[in-house]
Amino acid sequence: MKYPELSKFDPETQQLIVDYLGKARLENLKSTSDFEKTFLVIVEDYKSKKLSLDDFSFLCGKLLLILEETENERAGKLEEFLLMGDDAEWYMKHDPQKGSEIIENIFTFTRDLKEKRTDQL
Repeated sequence: MKYPELSKFDPETQQLIVDYLGKARLENLKSTSDFEKTFLVIVEDYKSKKLSLDDFSFLCGKLLLILEETENERAGKLEEFLLMGDDAEWYMKHDPQKGSEIIENIFTFTRDLKEKRTDQL
């Protein structure tokens, strides 16, 4: 398998994640930078309504699972925002005000992350 880190997921989930790795132009999910790139693409698709809230939360949860398995110690902030993304669907349905705050925080984080990544190029 080209992406062994995805072997624990069903084929549809694997394909969805592989599609996003392709959009991010990645071969794997090994470094914090790889996860950041993938998260940025997912958030952009959600912002442009190419991705539903359900799928956005689903993908954030799956990326979080993979990230936790890599034991990447430098990913603390990213891990926090992937968890927020994972929870966003629940909050939008049960506490829309909190859900909106979570989404806005994610948008702010990704804007700042994009600026930081641009500065590093």
